[in-house]
Parts: sequence; structure tokens; C-alpha cells
Amino acid sequence: VPPPELHWYRWPNSKSRLVSNGCHWLDHFLYVNGFSEVRSLDLGASPSGVIHCSVTLENGAYFTMVLTDKGSERIGLQEYVELRAEQVTVKIVNNATYMAEDRDRVIRRARINKMLPYKRMYRRIAEQIARGEGGDSLQSVRVSTGLVLDLEARRNTSKDLAHEGAFTRLWNYARNTTIEPNRIQGGNDAATDVG
Repeated sequence: VPPPELHWYRWPNSKSRLVSNGCHWLDHFLYVNGFSEVRSLDLGASPSGVIHCSVTLENGAYFTMVLTDKGSERIGLQEYVELRAEQVTVKIVNNATYMAEDRDRVIRRARINKMLPYKRMYRRIAEQIARGEGGDSLQSVRVSTGLVLDLEARRNTSKDLAHEGAFTRLWNYARNTTIEPNRIQGGNDAATDVG
């Protein structure tokens, strides 16, 4: 079932599935690896638009992902995630079913409402904001944003140099930005009241 014509996946600023959806899986991979620096990455695409990417981090962790806009005619796009560590394999299907197994047995099975993790995530974010706690570190934003934009630049076969330099400009601006409660001071710009 393709997304409706006005779905945000189809907006020009959503770029490809890497930016509109794959970024979440890349973020999760980086999060569970402490936002280790990226050692190498690769990207391939089929004529029909299927994207395949792989990432290796400095800590040796490896990630691969296949993204498509095509899904089951009955229920639409589906997600299948497989994680491995030592002798354990974890499988997550459609954010609803979970199974962990080792070479001898199934360790755990679970089934949840696939919207529950989002509810928990947004509740946690709201509670952190209410307590005045900090959000993502600049390191995590730099590594995550850099990876997604680098992969997107590779996907863009025309090699739009303005796009490739976007991350560098964004990072330089963020590095020179001071955030105070209700005020943002950025680079050489005047402070802006946001409250």
C-alpha cells in the first residue's frame, strides 16, 4: 500500500526513505553503540528505488539495512530487524513481535502493541523536559546527522555539492551556538527570544 499523495514521506524535504524513515534505525544503532564514530559506510540502490546501506563503526559494530517504498498489498510496509551479539540473535517484526534465541533455545518471546514504544518514548522526553534535564548531546547529534546526510549524499547520484556541504555548515553553526533558557545565541547572529 503506497503512502497517500500528501503523506509527509512524499514531501521534497523528506528526501529519500533514508531521511524519512531509515534515520530512526540508524539512530537506534548509534544509540546502542554509544554514538561511536563512523569508520565506513556504503550505499546501493536498485532501479526500482530499493536502498541498501551498511555502516561500520570505530568500535567494530556493523549495521545493514534495506529500505523500500513497496510493501504488502494487504498491510503495507513491514519492518524486520535482526540483532546479533555473541551467541544471541534477536528478531523484531513490525515493532510488535520479539524473539531472542541462542544456539540451544528460545530465551524470550513477547508481543506488544506496536505503538507502545512511541508512547513510552514521548512520555520519557516530556518528563525530562518538565524536570529541566538536558537532551541529546552535540556529539550524538553530530554523529547521527552526519551519518544520515552522508548516506543521503551518496544516494544522490548527481552529487549535489550544496547538499554535501549542508552538514558541515550545520555542524559549524551548532558548535558556535549557546543555548540558554528561552534564548538562543547562534554564531554571529543576534540572540533570539524563543519563550
